[in-house]
Amino acid sequence: MLPDVPSAVELGSLESLDRRHAGRAALCWLGFAPVAPPVKLRMMSQLRYRAGPRALGHLRRFGLRGQVRVFVAPATGPKWLAAYGFDRALIDGNLFDGSVPTLLAGASAGAWRSLSFASPEPAAMHRALMEAYCVQEFSRADTPATVRSAFEEMLAKLFAGSEQRILAHPSLRLAIHTARARGSGGRASTRWHLASLSLAALLNPWSPRAQQAALERVTFHSREVGAALVEHRGRRVELLPTNLLPAALASATVPLAMEPIGDIPGAPDGIFLDGGMTDYHVAERYVHARPGVTLLFTHQRRLFGRWLDQYLPWRNPRGGVLEDLVHVYPAPDFVASLPGGSVPTRHDYRELVDLPGERVRRWKTAVLESERLGECFLRDLESGRLIDSVEPFS
Repeated sequence: MLPDVPSAVELGSLESLDRRHAGRAALCWLGFAPVAPPVKLRMMSQLRYRAGPRALGHLRRFGLRGQVRVFVAPATGPKWLAAYGFDRALIDGNLFDGSVPTLLAGASAGAWRSLSFASPEPAAMHRALMEAYCVQEFSRADTPATVRSAFEEMLAKLFAGSEQRILAHPSLRLAIHTARARGSGGRASTRWHLASLSLAALLNPWSPRAQQAALERVTFHSREVGAALVEHRGRRVELLPTNLLPAALASATVPLAMEPIGDIPGAPDGIFLDGGMTDYHVAERYVHARPGVTLLFTHQRRLFGRWLDQYLPWRNPRGGVLEDLVHVYPAPDFVASLPGGSVPTRHDYRELVDLPGERVRRWKTAVLESERLGECFLRDLESGRLIDSVEPFS
């Protein structure tokens, strides 16, 4: 008695298989050959794509190449290493082709990525940033002051001397988000840190903008940014060669873990903390001078505007914030395949404090694996799969 006839789905449809696979599938059905793994007709993309209503229409009409008006580099700390391959695809694939100005907006490690993009040799600088970031070691003896000094020294080694050329890039503009502790003046004490954070945590559940009573957004930006930040509440400070690196350091000052920075040239008095407190993924809409899209890559599907929003399941960006946004993120099995089943996080510093070599190995493995995502992105872009598979935000 012959086994039940397999469905077209089970065989992948004999008509759609090449002759070799069709013959093998038929023999398997008749019982004359060992069952082989299912034949994949087309490799599933490791990336997922979502877009706001206006971005979706724009993508379908013009595609993505040459249409990125804003690239958001979020404040994700070491998680950015999972975006390394995607970043390289943007550089190697010439997505910022210079045909129109592009705003690089971000905070924390995202701001550092933006500096590398706008450097005279972006590919080399981006790799140097990754290497320096991965091998940075901390011990149990480190304090907030020594952590700040270590990252300050790292940024200086990478970017000092290139500030003028970064700000003079012919087509890339910068916006670096920071959070200023209101009423801090020049005080940088742990107690004041804790008071500002506690007040922000108490106020944030009431309204997305309520925490501004404790933490004020201060955005350092290129002169030519224009109206892109018109919907971002808070203060704006023009980027200068003298404040570019201090602003980048301030933007990545993890509260309580790093000594905060103050006295930034051109900025209001006070201490400045991690820009992710006010702008983690995307909190406000970036206004485009001409039609185009805002591009964002994250390691996860869920988006939130501010760091504290991650603890509020009901708080997600909505409406106009998503209007022009194209969101790219990896399939869940990609993250599960990384060491420890997770992307790198700053908690790795603490959990592997006695095994720094193991932390570096895990982080560099994540970097290496992320290159598959970059290759996948360029493949999807050139084949048209990106446009075919993009879904609207639900």
